[in-house]
Amino acid sequence: MRREPPMDLRSALRALGHADPQRLHLLDQALDGAIAADPPRLGAAVFDVLWAGSRPTAEVVALLHADLDRVPSRLASADTYGRAELVVAAHTALVYAAFFEVADRETKPGRPRPHQPAGVERLLQEDVPAPSAGGFSEHRLRVERWYARLSRDLLGVKDETAARQLSEAALRHYQASYLRLATTVPEFLIWASLGQEAQTRTQDAPDGVGAAMATNTQAMARLEALLRLCAGPLAGPPDLRRVLHRSNAAVLDQAVMHPRSATGPPGLRFPLIRDVYLNPRYRICLAGRAARPADENWWKTRPVEAGLDLCLTAHLLTAAAIEGPLLLLGHPGAGKSLLTKVLAARLPPDRYTVVRVPLRAVPANGRILAQIDAALAAATNEAVRWRPLVEQSRDTVRVVLLDGLDELLQATPDDRTAYLDDVADFQRNEASQDRPAVVIVTSRTVVADRIDIPAGTTVIKLDDFANSQVAAWLDVWNATNAEAVTAGALRPLPPARALLHPELARQPLLLLMLALYAADPTVPVLEAGVSATELYRRLFESFAWREVGNRPQPPPPQHRAAAVRERLDRLSVAAFAMFNRGRQEVTGAELAADLVALRMADTDVLGDRTPGQRLLGEFFFVHVAEAVTRDEARRAYEFLHATFGEYLIARRVVDVLAETAERAFTGRFAPHEPDDTLLFALLSHEALAVRRPTLAFVRDLFATLPEADRCNIPQLLNALLADYRSVQRADRFTGYRPRPVDRARELAAYSANLVLLRTAIAGGLDVPLPELFPDSRAPLASAEAWRSTVGLWKAALDDESWESTVTTLALSDAGVRSTLDHANALPLEIVEALLIGDTELELVVRYGLAAALGKTYPIYGTSWADTVRTAALAFMVGPHMNLDLPASADGATDDEIKQAVRIVWRAASSRRDDLTLGGWRTVIDWTLRVGSIRHLDGPLIADLMVRFPQLLEPFPKVNLARLATQPPDPDITVTTYRWNS
Repeated sequence: MRREPPMDLRSALRALGHADPQRLHLLDQALDGAIAADPPRLGAAVFDVLWAGSRPTAEVVALLHADLDRVPSRLASADTYGRAELVVAAHTALVYAAFFEVADRETKPGRPRPHQPAGVERLLQEDVPAPSAGGFSEHRLRVERWYARLSRDLLGVKDETAARQLSEAALRHYQASYLRLATTVPEFLIWASLGQEAQTRTQDAPDGVGAAMATNTQAMARLEALLRLCAGPLAGPPDLRRVLHRSNAAVLDQAVMHPRSATGPPGLRFPLIRDVYLNPRYRICLAGRAARPADENWWKTRPVEAGLDLCLTAHLLTAAAIEGPLLLLGHPGAGKSLLTKVLAARLPPDRYTVVRVPLRAVPANGRILAQIDAALAAATNEAVRWRPLVEQSRDTVRVVLLDGLDELLQATPDDRTAYLDDVADFQRNEASQDRPAVVIVTSRTVVADRIDIPAGTTVIKLDDFANSQVAAWLDVWNATNAEAVTAGALRPLPPARALLHPELARQPLLLLMLALYAADPTVPVLEAGVSATELYRRLFESFAWREVGNRPQPPPPQHRAAAVRERLDRLSVAAFAMFNRGRQEVTGAELAADLVALRMADTDVLGDRTPGQRLLGEFFFVHVAEAVTRDEARRAYEFLHATFGEYLIARRVVDVLAETAERAFTGRFAPHEPDDTLLFALLSHEALAVRRPTLAFVRDLFATLPEADRCNIPQLLNALLADYRSVQRADRFTGYRPRPVDRARELAAYSANLVLLRTAIAGGLDVPLPELFPDSRAPLASAEAWRSTVGLWKAALDDESWESTVTTLALSDAGVRSTLDHANALPLEIVEALLIGDTELELVVRYGLAAALGKTYPIYGTSWADTVRTAALAFMVGPHMNLDLPASADGATDDEIKQAVRIVWRAASSRRDDLTLGGWRTVIDWTLRVGSIRHLDGPLIADLMVRFPQLLEPFPKVNLARLATQPPDPDITVTTYRWNS
């Protein structure tokens, strides 16, 4: 494939005519010499042919189809890049041939010939929409939009209906011709097999393609079979390529996890990758302004697709693959790295030369070429370098897999946000030397907003397993260990039992974690009804016990429980290190500094080049990101699942609360002032409500404590809240500084966390304000202390901490309660007013939002009259046409009902020109439900009947004649518009 793929008409015609100069000459003659002309004038020639009548157009179409008919035979003798060039050229010609076939609808004799539209030459030099990994349905939409442009800018069609009909007809011709070509050109069939209609497009596939499509999808075997069809004549790989392929292919016969990397029970065997690897489901998009690839909620709006092997096959066969990288996203443990290993092993070595680059193991600050060379040297023991490899592989497609961009970003202090642009530059440079390369880059989803993603980049996000995939994976796992299961040494994990915990079972690495846990016959079975808190407790403790027991020098049995506790405490410090810094990862140096400051490690770890590895070891729950900078390995640590960190924080908080309460209230010198030095160090940086599951874990863990602790901890929290502003603390942990010093923020975060903890453990009950602020001797003083504390939060917390805290709490006459189990969707201003008990401010805000934005918010406890008034006000000024009124008037007085009805009718009358028949009937129906017929305004309804004679049909009991005798309501009729005047 040359530097510029033949995706414009002129390049495509030249590529198709390269092997048959005579036919190219005939086509050039039909287009008045425009193909060979310099400067280009193909646009003018095509315009002239299309408006010269049906015969010249038919001649061009016939010549194009003759070229297309020869494509399959020419592909058989083309080399890999020549084949790719021919396929792209054939598609370009196909797009134009289909349009020319229907163009005579607009250019037939008798139609006035327009002036040649401006920009025709430029239009025909543009690339036509090419198939992509995004799916055939989306591709059709792009082709249809292209045809609409041709109709308008090439033929000069001004009428929108005519242009749409022309583009739709051309699209039908295009699809029919495309599918015919797909029966003989595998690339076309593969592109057409992506998306929801794949089954209907493979039924007519020739035997070879059909057999490849039916290949087992296990471990990307189908991808290998299909790509063997889409290549030039076979050529045995030279020495360097053979060395590299042996290195790549070996992965398929490796275990999915090395036994030394996981602490499994004795006798456990891990399945081979070729047996257990499943193609993950995925979501796909093109990068652009509307795309938010770092946002999980945005990805949920994209459809889930199956057949990732087909998607990647299609991408490798497109021209776009050599013009820029494909970005592959996923969570830690989603299988990104394993996917790149399997892909490298499966791409046919006589057609593809694949280099996998683990970015954690190459210089993070180096150029792309230097990183590739470093990876090749490591994989082949210095036997292969990129340049000699390229020279030996000119007849193959070169594929570079850059695995772990997130690790590079996390571990290096240098700015690599433009890394994907660097990759695209590398691809352009390689293509300019006639040695194009396909590049795929992997990264965690969460860091996608920290990199510049070029517009138009194909972005794929790996999705969770479907239930059927969980079952298929466990079938292989259980079969691999069947002998040990039969002997009673191991326990199988049935899919139904694993799917009791879908948030773990549907992610590949976490499913492996569940299987490892369940295989141990000494631990409790994963039964139905076990809470998430209990599940995480079991998981962490069982893995920690095995990890401690598998050490080269394990502690004596009587000391192992303490070693396990210390192990989990260190993990908790890692969780706090991430949480208190407002990140999902922490560097090894930061973690070491925190452990030293919290007196859980000696200062000698600060000089350790790999302190995180020394302190955390190879613990299953932790993902280690690594990059080499200036010949030094820098590591960052992250939990495989966010809830792991949240559980560990909750576990540590509950332990520290229990220990502090015991020392204060039941120790040898009790009672005395609580020493909350450690608690303040941990909880004075970020509000726990930012990670709401943490508080849910605290609530559940608290419920399992002994009764004495459950009595003492609320008392402790009350005492700490009473003195949080004035207490003098020891300086044991002043070195713990996950964030810069900010005394106001520290007091705000600490007091917020004390309240959040106190309400979370209250069992859903309100905590009275005098209990939270016992030094305030009167209820009014307690309320004032509460308002002052909330004011401190607003002033000193960052926006996320402030919002998450106040939306996790609610105030009533009885006190403060937690709202953990239901989200508060009210505007923040209303939430704040309700939380401090300022009813006047709440009403001002509610009326202000109704008047300014036309929005209303139902709030429990608000008077019926206020609800009606704000709804009417919002209707008067808002854009919507629905009156959101309460269904009944329970508890309202007759005067309140009369005033409310009057306001509603005034609001309806103010938008008389907009309100429909249905809208007026809604107002009448509501009036009759909350009041009675006597609340209706007779003269106004009589006036409405002029415009809507059928207005009262749903209300047979309403007598218009009697209504007309009622005196008019002056507050309504002054604004009444008489449609008959």
